[in-house]
Amino acid sequence: MKKIIPKIVLCILFSFLMGSVLLDAQEQVRVPRKVLVLSAPEEGLETIPKDQKHFLRSMPFFLFTKIQGKKPVFLTQKQTEANSTIKTLFSRTEKGVRILFSVSEKNTVQKEEGFLYQPGQTAIEECAREIERISETFIPFLDDVVPEITVERKMMEERRNKIIKEATFEDSLDKPYQLSLWMGGFLNYMEKDVANNTMQTKFSSFLPLKIGCDFSYYPSTNFGYIVSALYAQDEDLIFGTVDTLVGSEKQTIKNSKTQNLFTLGGVGIGYRTLGRVSLEFNMLLYLGFVQVTAKENVYYLFKSGNIDTYDKAQIMNEGDSERFFFSLFSIQPIIAFAITERLSLKTRLNLNFDPRMIISPVITTYPYDRHSNILFGYVGEIGVATRF
Repeated sequence: MKKIIPKIVLCILFSFLMGSVLLDAQEQVRVPRKVLVLSAPEEGLETIPKDQKHFLRSMPFFLFTKIQGKKPVFLTQKQTEANSTIKTLFSRTEKGVRILFSVSEKNTVQKEEGFLYQPGQTAIEECAREIERISETFIPFLDDVVPEITVERKMMEERRNKIIKEATFEDSLDKPYQLSLWMGGFLNYMEKDVANNTMQTKFSSFLPLKIGCDFSYYPSTNFGYIVSALYAQDEDLIFGTVDTLVGSEKQTIKNSKTQNLFTLGGVGIGYRTLGRVSLEFNMLLYLGFVQVTAKENVYYLFKSGNIDTYDKAQIMNEGDSERFFFSLFSIQPIIAFAITERLSLKTRLNLNFDPRMIISPVITTYPYDRHSNILFGYVGEIGVATRF
């Protein structure tokens, strides 16, 4: 709850300020009332001639017209929008039909008025005078109203709920343990043209047999410790050269073809942010072994006394397999998307270099003058993580 409390306080302050603004706006502005006029029923008019029945059922709208001529009001046909409702009832008596009008607000009747209509005796002028009288008695109950700022209130409520929801979700992500599984990606490596003394950047094909597992412990919200394991197989990183004599004087040098299998374990530190989309940044030191299988004779070339020539030592014959100690320092920026509070999808950039380069940029002991694997990276790795 340590992160959610400040956000909820901010949300309350925001709601209070918005509420004050809306309240001030409401106090300054009033608008005409919306009135729903219900159609008059046929009950009570069974014995009235058809032409007079139509006249009587039109009286509610005559009443509204009279009211509207004296007081600004709006006619609405929606119950949900109405501030007041005008209703008409007919009841038979021995002398004729009793007409009863009522005005109500929120299902509470505020005023009722009526008169007796006698077929063949009550003149239209007399009905008009009664409608005039009733309109005067209803007007005091149809004052202007404070507008319902429903849109602003809804937006404010949605924003407040969103802040609370995001803060609650973010707080739920603050779990101390995380297990991440990684696979695939593309190898980005440097290949050295020994003959021309140039370096080229290349990408491998997709690596289905690159698998990693990270276990992270975060004693605080953002900083933690990581234990990692890595299994990777490729044919791109270079562990030697092939020396071919052409004629009697010319020498051609190219990189060898090997099958490389890495089994490494690592430890390090990590930083993370929390959120639906979050960032992580890890730094790890890996130690382990690489199993190198030669697809052709592999040589280690070293400078002789003449700077333009090389001496060579054969390391492996075609088909031989050797196991070498291997180390790398890995820098890993990561983007994560939290599907739930426990499950996330990830992708990362994995930049690796030999940690001894921190001390000396020149490494001359085989297999560490390995050209492409002094500095290489993995891109497009896909990961899934669970928090607990």
